[in-house]
Amino acid sequence: MARGSPYALTITQSQLNIYAELSTDYNPIHVDPAYAATTPFGDTIAHAPIPLAILFAELADVIGDPWLSGIEIEVKFVRPARCGDTVRSHVTAPTDVDPSREYEVRVDNQTGEVLIVGRATRLR
Repeated sequence: MARGSPYALTITQSQLNIYAELSTDYNPIHVDPAYAATTPFGDTIAHAPIPLAILFAELADVIGDPWLSGIEIEVKFVRPARCGDTVRSHVTAPTDVDPSREYEVRVDNQTGEVLIVGRATRLR
């Protein structure tokens, strides 16, 4: 299987606050640690695009210029990235399909829990 080099990012409250400012998404589950502590998550969680961004970065490295020509990405958010998690991207070209067009994608955390899973297909 062909693989990319995983990207990693440790999620901080400062990043969540900055993203909230940029996106205007001030949901307290992202920006209010006291509130988030009362939820089943127990802490603030990242806005979904934050862990997804490292996956996009690795895909761009793996695919190169065709990334600009178009790509279809289907992902499922399995569990949230919590403040303090170190998230890692994984892009793998499975051996049973054209490795220049189809990629399995995943983001997990420092304990190996899968956060995002899916497939990317180069359109051209």
